[in-house]
Amino acid sequence: MPQPYLATLPNGMELIVFERHTLRVVAAELVVRGGTAGLSHESLAAVRVMLNSLMSGTQRRGEVQLYQTMNQGLIQLYPHSNDTWLGISLRAPSASFDQALSILRDVALEPLFPGNAVEVVRRRMLGNDTAHVEPPSRIAQRNLFAALYGVRHPYTQALASPAQDLANVSRDQAVAAWREVMDPAETSLIVVGDVDPLVVRQSVATLFGDWAHPSEARARSTVPAPTLAAGSGRIIAVDRPGARTTTIVYGGPYPDDSTPRRAAGALLEELVAQAESRATSSAAGGEAGATWRAWRHFPGSTFWWEKTVAPDQVRSVLQELEGWIGELRDREPTANDLQIARARATHGLPLAFETVENIADTYGDIVGAERPLDSIAQFVAAATELRWPQIRDALPQPDQMRAVVVGDLAAVMDQLFSLGWGPVEVHDPDGRLLRTVSR
Repeated sequence: MPQPYLATLPNGMELIVFERHTLRVVAAELVVRGGTAGLSHESLAAVRVMLNSLMSGTQRRGEVQLYQTMNQGLIQLYPHSNDTWLGISLRAPSASFDQALSILRDVALEPLFPGNAVEVVRRRMLGNDTAHVEPPSRIAQRNLFAALYGVRHPYTQALASPAQDLANVSRDQAVAAWREVMDPAETSLIVVGDVDPLVVRQSVATLFGDWAHPSEARARSTVPAPTLAAGSGRIIAVDRPGARTTTIVYGGPYPDDSTPRRAAGALLEELVAQAESRATSSAAGGEAGATWRAWRHFPGSTFWWEKTVAPDQVRSVLQELEGWIGELRDREPTANDLQIARARATHGLPLAFETVENIADTYGDIVGAERPLDSIAQFVAAATELRWPQIRDALPQPDQMRAVVVGDLAAVMDQLFSLGWGPVEVHDPDGRLLRTVSR
């Protein structure tokens, strides 16, 4: 594992530097913890407009000059977000890194947010939202979170479509979101590449040392620990009349977000993948080339599988997946299967350290999720050492699992009832209950 140089500025900003002198390239991530789930004082739409407007000019450089300078220095800079952290990614030749770091500072701390530029961003985002049908996978995931944790939980809200709020977002709201977000005490700068850590430390102190969170700005919210929502049925359906395919998400909550649970979840995912591989000739195989995709959402301690199939295959694929999971609940896998799962869960991890970009991205996720810097080593140790009873304990019980089906309900409702999992809750795309249907 690469060993970092660590420093903390007096204002609370953390610096993490990894030396890699193989190429004359530097990658960096400015990580601001909180993300779209931890910024509830401003609307999700305001946060997204703010991020998309950051590159519209700074106090020292107008938008055109900003991009000209970046192009001349071969500098890449782009903001991004998820529900756990917001970031600004930087890539540059080492010869241009000092200039790139100065630009990063200006974009993060001194954006202009010109009114006309913010309005252009808002209208473009609104047009994109209006012109494109929301993917059924996002609708399914949002409904899963709503069923597990409630419609109003921040992790559910972070998946909401911003279209409605975009209609009314103002420049002042975007600026307010920026003031709330940019807090040195919640920020880490990860620098990876052909640099001297002590020189980087001095440059960062000079550029960011006087940064302070505005006294009038609100601190980020604490995201409440998710708890299983009471009264939710096992099957949730979202109607899309005339849909030619059906998207299914099937998942449940982890008991907690600890490293052993994450490792256990990865091993369970691999064991289910092995079962699927052995069943490739099954009639429930889904569309040609389709397979269950496993997803893990650790801040929310949730994992789920997703698949898009023809409408007439909904019952069979759900039965198949529940069968694989049920078999793991009831019977220990063979030593060989477990060994293969351990290898598959861990042997790909060195790819996270192949390039400076990989390292910056990997540690951006670690720092943004507020995990220790050695969390990958901890994960590998847990995945290697966990015994089967500890792994099995990470599986949710059947009554905690939820199946979300997004498609033409007229084509799939009889199949859902035939599963014997109880009544079907029909929800709207945002996860709100419309009605409950019994056979």
